[in-house]
Amino acid sequence: MDFDFPGISLTGYAILLNAPGDLRSQVYVRHHELLMRLIPMTGIVTVLLIWVAIVGAPIAMRDLRARAATHPGFDSSHVQGLGITRWLGMAAPLLIPAVFLLSWLLIILG
Repeated sequence: MDFDFPGISLTGYAILLNAPGDLRSQVYVRHHELLMRLIPMTGIVTVLLIWVAIVGAPIAMRDLRARAATHPGFDSSHVQGLGITRWLGMAAPLLIPAVFLLSWLLIILG
């Protein structure tokens, strides 16, 4: 199972929920129980790590804009874009991890 993206681990979790219990050997029952706990926890850790990495990007961009502003005669505003376009560009990367985190928390706590 690939845990690179939280949506993939949600799919794996859904498949585990639909696995028929009566067709499993005792070894698979133990694996199923372990995966039912492990996949949500892995999903939460993955979401948090992705979120931390994504949040670093606007911080780095803000720092670059601040440093570029200190150079007289250097106008990079045409490359930087408007505030609204920067916000719209970062909305999905910043909010998608929140959606997956909420989904995992609802699964675990619900």
